[in-house]
Amino acid sequence: MKVVAIEPYGSKDRARIVVTLSGPATYRVGEICRPSPVRPNLERTEPSPHHEVVVGGLVERVRQSARSGDATRIVPRSQRQGLTARIFYFARAVSGS
Repeated sequence: MKVVAIEPYGSKDRARIVVTLSGPATYRVGEICRPSPVRPNLERTEPSPHHEVVVGGLVERVRQSARSGDATRIVPRSQRQGLTARIFYFARAVSGS
């Protein structure tokens, strides 16, 4: 399984980061106080070749890195503290032809 794309949607007071995978995956979320409120680890995945994506606004950039145990960590970076974050997971069935 691979990270296919990271699509950022940022503004000065909110941000949305969409991570597209090549198939369904499980994830674990690690929370920290700074510099990022959440760091999802996508289990059994490989990062894409683009290790850093510039967002702009509230979230400055998003980094991804390979973790031990075949996981990819997604790390949004912001200078603001006290941010809240939510993760939405949507699995989409892909039909073969």
